Amino acid sequence: MDTSYTLWTNLDSRFRGQYIAGSHRLVRGYMSTTPLQQDSDDRDDLLLCEEIWQLHNRDNRPDGQMAPSLSVGDVIELPGGSYSVCGEGFVQVELLATDLITDRNWRECL
Repeated sequence: MDTSYTLWTNLDSRFRGQYIAGSHRLVRGYMSTTPLQQDSDDRDDLLLCEEIWQLHNRDNRPDGQMAPSLSVGDVIELPGGSYSVCGEGFVQVELLATDLITDRNWRECL
């Protein structure tokens, strides 16, 4: 079973803190799916966030030409919720549609 996810690059946090709805703009960086491990039907979103963070911060990450590595303030959107990268771990956040940039890629926004 695969889980879909979207990575959002935070244009305004400057790596200083988590996404703040209404104060930070997010540009869609990458969309994909990730396989769930067979032994975890009831997977914890925070563990999944950690796996996605590790995947997208490797030298050979799948989005290396399309988006920067995940940093503090960026957001991982999962079917069950959205999570902002913090200094240590992740915190669940509510995304505001008005904060989301979907008509341009991150290079065009920087």
